[in-house]
Amino acid sequence: MMIQGFYLSLAVSILYFIIAIFFMVHFFTGRRLFSISTNILLILNLLLHTYQLIATGMAEQRFPLVNLFEALSVLSLLTAVLYLLLRFLLKAKSLGVFVFPMVFTFHLISTVGVKIVYLAEELFRSPLFMFHTITTIIGYGCFAYSMVLGVMYLYLFRELKRKKLRLMFDRLPPLELLDKLNNAIQLLGFIFLSLGIAAGLLMAHIYWGTMPLLDPKIFLSLCLWVLYLFGILMRRISSWSGRRMSYLSVIGFAWMVFSFLVVRIIFITVHNF
Repeated sequence: MMIQGFYLSLAVSILYFIIAIFFMVHFFTGRRLFSISTNILLILNLLLHTYQLIATGMAEQRFPLVNLFEALSVLSLLTAVLYLLLRFLLKAKSLGVFVFPMVFTFHLISTVGVKIVYLAEELFRSPLFMFHTITTIIGYGCFAYSMVLGVMYLYLFRELKRKKLRLMFDRLPPLELLDKLNNAIQLLGFIFLSLGIAAGLLMAHIYWGTMPLLDPKIFLSLCLWVLYLFGILMRRISSWSGRRMSYLSVIGFAWMVFSFLVVRIIFITVHNF
């Protein structure tokens, strides 16, 4: 079953790679054939990806989100689903060319990674654990989109400032729309991360009898929460917008990747998932 699961996961990664290539070709050529093909492939791959996660959970009789690599798989699925929502609700077509290289990378890492589970059985079957992991992953997915929107804003701002309006200018949404989208997605991510952290601290108190706030991963997650809280407050108090919030999005994403991947691999932490 483990070998079958690996090949299924590898197939999902390959399809995400093809989708990312198709998005790039459509972005630079505008050919409708690639747009239609990409939408069909994306829907099929989302179904296949969902089946992969369900099959993993049923085979191992647990929630399929209990380690770093499974979290990356769920994060890639969530990021792809969020793209579809933004694509059809806000007509944000150009996001795909920036989003799906990241989706492919996340899922490829989850595919080739060694899936080791460190948790006690009663913990990862807890409804509170499920709530904690799902809300946290949704928050991370929103911050990934915030980074993409921030990069798009900064690139377009530079193009306008230099008065060199090339192909990318015609393909990207206007600055005002990018800023509004970034504001909304940051706020949504902050809300879900807040719920995830609250549930995690409650779970730590229940299962460990303490709240290890100085644990490397937990501490950096709290720092990430403070960073986005600072940005949200500065937007309201000092009218931060545009470039400043875009830079904050990029910094926040880098911080998220560091705490989500690097700290988990290098440092000793009680947060082994």
